[in-house]
Amino acid sequence: MLGALAVTSAEDVEDGRAVLVVLGTTVTTFLAHVVAHAVGGAIDADPDQPRPRAQRRADLRDAVPILSSGSLPTLVLLLAWLLALDPAVALPLAGAAVVVRLAGMGVLVARLEGRAPSPRSWWAGVVLAVASSVIVVLKVVLTH
Repeated sequence: MLGALAVTSAEDVEDGRAVLVVLGTTVTTFLAHVVAHAVGGAIDADPDQPRPRAQRRADLRDAVPILSSGSLPTLVLLLAWLLALDPAVALPLAGAAVVVRLAGMGVLVARLEGRAPSPRSWWAGVVLAVASSVIVVLKVVLTH
């Protein structure tokens, strides 16, 4: 999501293309994740046995956070386009939504593992958010 947001412009927000870029990135990343799980699940599997339906459902469920990670930035950009909001506000707000979500991942992982969030889990999320932001900056500088 950050990569998609980083390459959108004010003009993209104003004409609605930013919504399509972020929504398209969300959906295609979700689909790529589901396909990757299916391929990974097929490795070392019995070729005569179909993949259990429960496992296919679990793969879809595990990919839902990808859909939800793109939903708020898409909504922000959609509202900016429909209501002619200032792109200089909308783009950073959409990006902040992604960064805040990344920063919360340490706490989320701790809870999913049945542990109480600790200062270490909070810091892990902050490091993830910072590292992700640096990676996006490098991607934009090196490829655009």
